[in-house]
Amino acid sequence: MVSAKRKAKAKAAKTKAKAKPAAKAKPKARAKPKPNAKPKAKAKAKPKARAKAKVVSKAKAKAKAKAKAKAKAKARPKVAAKRPARSSAPATKKAAARSRTSPTASARAKPASARAVKPAGRTATGVGRARSATRESPSSAKKPARRRLPTESTPSAAHVRVRRKGYPAAAPPIVSRELPGISAEAFDMADAGPAIAVVIGGVARTPFLQTGGAFAVMEPAELAAAALFGAAEQAGIEADSVEEVILGRGLTAGEGPNPARRAAVAAGCGDEVVATTVSAGMAGGLVALVEAWRAIRSGDRGAVLAGGADIPSRAPFLLPQARTGSRLGSAPMIDSAVHDTLYSPYENLPVAAVASMVATSEGIGDGDLASVAELSVRRARARVRRSSGAAAAETIVPVRVVGHGKDDVVVELDDIVPMPESIDGDDAGAALPPAVARVVATFTAAAAASGAPHRSPGIAPLADGAGAVALFSAQRAAELGVRPLARVVAIAGAGVDPTRDPLAISPAVSEVLARADWDEDDVDVFEIDDTLAVSQLVAAKALDIDVDLINRGGGALAIGNAVAANGSRLITSAMAALTAESDDPDEPDGARRAVVAALAGGGTAWAVAIERI
Repeated sequence: MVSAKRKAKAKAAKTKAKAKPAAKAKPKARAKPKPNAKPKAKAKAKPKARAKAKVVSKAKAKAKAKAKAKAKAKARPKVAAKRPARSSAPATKKAAARSRTSPTASARAKPASARAVKPAGRTATGVGRARSATRESPSSAKKPARRRLPTESTPSAAHVRVRRKGYPAAAPPIVSRELPGISAEAFDMADAGPAIAVVIGGVARTPFLQTGGAFAVMEPAELAAAALFGAAEQAGIEADSVEEVILGRGLTAGEGPNPARRAAVAAGCGDEVVATTVSAGMAGGLVALVEAWRAIRSGDRGAVLAGGADIPSRAPFLLPQARTGSRLGSAPMIDSAVHDTLYSPYENLPVAAVASMVATSEGIGDGDLASVAELSVRRARARVRRSSGAAAAETIVPVRVVGHGKDDVVVELDDIVPMPESIDGDDAGAALPPAVARVVATFTAAAAASGAPHRSPGIAPLADGAGAVALFSAQRAAELGVRPLARVVAIAGAGVDPTRDPLAISPAVSEVLARADWDEDDVDVFEIDDTLAVSQLVAAKALDIDVDLINRGGGALAIGNAVAANGSRLITSAMAALTAESDDPDEPDGARRAVVAALAGGGTAWAVAIERI
């Protein structure tokens, strides 16, 4: 019995212990932490309590703002005309992502009836895109409200909130409406009237001399000034009557900034006349005319002198390693006249080698190249011998050279390349003008070393010279009393593979004919740059031009390559053909239309269409 009682007592004690586990664990709980843990427990509890208070205050403020907005919406009058409700779904994923974080997202999610109605004329803008909406009120049903321009509207609250949040402000809507202070006619180009006509009032050039001649002691700006002055004189105006001088240059090493300004001052232009220098290789003078044409057509200028000038005899030699130093071995010295004119950086070859490769690919033989050079020299000699016609019409200004030898020298005629009087039969392909042959020989070794064919490429020798043309708007010419000689009908440029530079002329000529709305048969004279004989032959073949119409008075193969002055010389030669007077009363006095084209280097060329007035 005792054992049974003891067993029952033990069992009851066990049951009681199992029923009160929490009571036993309570003393072990952290309710009474150790003294060193009390500050730590308080520090953790405080931020939790504050964070909770912030959340509660935000929720209260949000609910209060929502209730206030609903009360305002109910207090306002209803919209008179029902409009289709806008879709609350964002247009793009980007807009959807912004709408989740944008403070205006809740306003967009409201139904149309709950949205606040803005007064008429305001611009409602959302995040990421512009939206304009005009609200109608009962008073505006009869009389439509005036719609304000974006500059008149006041930024909405959405604008302000978006900017404060760091989002970009939405652009104002485009309003197809007359702007304040600007008439609608100012934007109507159809009623602008005919384009400004650009006319040629005068042309002039200096004689072309082979390198090392009398011009070798002159500054290029002085030679250019003689041509600029001559063009202004032929136009019948003073040099200070023009508004700008644009001068093409090809060799400017060591000449200082803006050589055109020096030429303008030397020509007698006023201090207020602007001067600009352009660089476009052998088409420099022609590109100067193009820039003058653009300035006049835009209405920015009324009278411009454009020209080109270069004196390769004055071109310095360059020492590329002189600045950084040549520590060991020989330092190369580069001829800038050759490097900047007769060298192709795209193939690292002389232009003679490039021309030779193009001639080979086009099936042009040495005999063809020699024939073109011979024909050019014959025509140049005939031009000098003639006392009337094109020779009389071409304006070549005499140049007085001071300090050449003991006495001053006056240069009046071109230094024509010497060659035999006649080359007949098969011997035509065996000879080139001596000056051309000297230049060819200079590059033969370089071409052979590079692996390129070293056939005679037919390139013109370098020369010193300058040329200029006086351009006017028709209105300005009338104001100055200038009698226009011709008008510039169209201009065009073209580009080809830089490694096939001589082929760029034919696409430029085709483009200018298309812009002038002319056919090849409508043109009486073609003045094509023949500093490379292959370029003239390829252009004649591609355009199906009669050789008798190309370079009637000779070209660079006869009088030399004066680099930037070539473009101006082509203009003066074309104008000579257009203004020539015939001794035969049954024949017309001159050609009517001419096209001038020149290579600008790097596989580019420019062409100009001119028509006699």
